[in-house]
Amino acid sequence: MKNTTLLILLTLSIGAHADQCDNHIAYASSGTVAVSAAIGASAQNGAVAYSFFNAFPCTSTGVAFVVKTIDSSTTNFYGFALVGVNGNATPGLMYASTGASTGPAFTAAGAGGVQALPWQGGPTILPVGMYMLVLGTTCSSSCAQLFGDAVQGHFYSFIYPDTATGTPWSFNSSGFSGFSSVNVPQVSLTLSTTATQTVSGTTATVIPSDTNVGHIFVHGVVTVQGVSKGGATAMNCTGCLVTAVNNSTGAISYTVPSSPSFSGTINSGATLAVSPVLVEQAKFVAPTALIY
Repeated sequence: MKNTTLLILLTLSIGAHADQCDNHIAYASSGTVAVSAAIGASAQNGAVAYSFFNAFPCTSTGVAFVVKTIDSSTTNFYGFALVGVNGNATPGLMYASTGASTGPAFTAAGAGGVQALPWQGGPTILPVGMYMLVLGTTCSSSCAQLFGDAVQGHFYSFIYPDTATGTPWSFNSSGFSGFSSVNVPQVSLTLSTTATQTVSGTTATVIPSDTNVGHIFVHGVVTVQGVSKGGATAMNCTGCLVTAVNNSTGAISYTVPSSPSFSGTINSGATLAVSPVLVEQAKFVAPTALIY
């Protein structure tokens, strides 16, 4: 099965409208997505998140994917969840979920067939922003397989797995739980103590010690801690929108409250947390899936 065949199958199998979402995670058939909770599998420890960027407001009614190997077990459960990360999407908010489907229901289309699952709560409107499509399962052996990207075959904004069983997100026969604004993908950067944060109106600017800020982008979200003279443990800004990035100096500008009390010298140990990070597809094979 070639990539173009999968593209045609996914496109034709879902009737699209002008304002309907049309986002995808990979369009490939060279890889095998083992939907297993085993370490290194595509739903490690129960759940793995794969990113996509939604460029315009749209209405999503479900997710479609291509089955490679069926699972006939009624005791294994599978599902997808759509969770906001940043931009106009609310970090940690589960916008939609398929709930938990048994092996026969999840792979009902048969090997080589396109399976479409609607969102449990019906159509949902997605604002512009970064999202994670989370693949969950309770299966640990003889699990369903989907078509997907080759290992190291593509570059994604992030791939974020459960780091332990059900941590930070849980999936069971009742569906998904555990999503919050504090456990969406992020990375922490140390801020330069030789640079002074500047504040103009509702815009603050800081400079990380590491000027390689290519993974921070305008309309992304940052959290800044320890800028004020009050101590590095103070949380100065949470979920603040990035308004400008200077890739030459590393300066990052972001929105702050109208009367910030944390301008001035940056403390030792001050950090800026970025969400999401950019990482290379290296370990987890992303499923060929269409968010429609």
